[in-house]
Amino acid sequence: MNVEDLLKSKKIPYTFSGRDLVIQCLNPKHEDSTPSMKVDKILGIFHCFSCGYKGNLYYTFDEAYDKLAILREKLKRQIEDVRSASIGLNFPTAIQWVDYDYRVSKETLQEFEAFKSIGPDYEGRITFPLRDIKNNIVGFIGKAEDQFAAKKYLITPPNTKKPLFPLHKFKPYNGRALLVEGIFDLLNLYDNGFNNVICLLGINSINKEKLNMLKILGVTGIDICLDPDKAGQDAAEKIKELAEEQYFHVRNINLKSDDPGALTQDKALKLKTRLYGE
Repeated sequence: MNVEDLLKSKKIPYTFSGRDLVIQCLNPKHEDSTPSMKVDKILGIFHCFSCGYKGNLYYTFDEAYDKLAILREKLKRQIEDVRSASIGLNFPTAIQWVDYDYRVSKETLQEFEAFKSIGPDYEGRITFPLRDIKNNIVGFIGKAEDQFAAKKYLITPPNTKKPLFPLHKFKPYNGRALLVEGIFDLLNLYDNGFNNVICLLGINSINKEKLNMLKILGVTGIDICLDPDKAGQDAAEKIKELAEEQYFHVRNINLKSDDPGALTQDKALKLKTRLYGE
């Protein structure tokens, strides 16, 4: 039985998202009104990007699966990981660099290599390359220009291990990093004068290894600036605790009613003065 057949047998609705399927969270303690759980449609591994609940569909429902097919897929992905880690990925063909303002200035979009292209992974999206610390492209993240698109963000390849963004050219300010959740949170703050901002590409993607990477880059203090809602602030507290365990000096910057991705120039200036005295 494959993943789709298993979901159908359990009468669990799903939608497609690249290599994954999206379903309502299986965590009984999570009221998931907007489906936020991704299921690998081959391996059956699931992860809710809202509450963090993880597991494997086959184990959860005690269903048999094709062990040989799973083994082949894991081997294939290991080979892909080694290849992309050693030489990096290339930009897709027939790209067009973004030369207009979209939420932020075109100059900022161009600095972060924003482009448009065709194909199922890029159509209708403003896409950015994700680079590792060696400047190799390890994946791409595309933001749908249509605000009503079913999938707001799409990361390709689907198995991309999300780095901190932009890791390859990040520099702290007086030893401090301003940590935000999403790419347009980063772009908006960068557009408004913050040169030490770096983003998680998702509130549940931080770990000790990524924090230690910041240490290598000279970071001694972290200012966490996530959305002011409950999910954002709960995540901020978890990140704060994890970062303090790694001996960072940490501040949680709660903007109260503002979103980092929509902060005006005037408010951004006031925030910069509040944080860094300028």
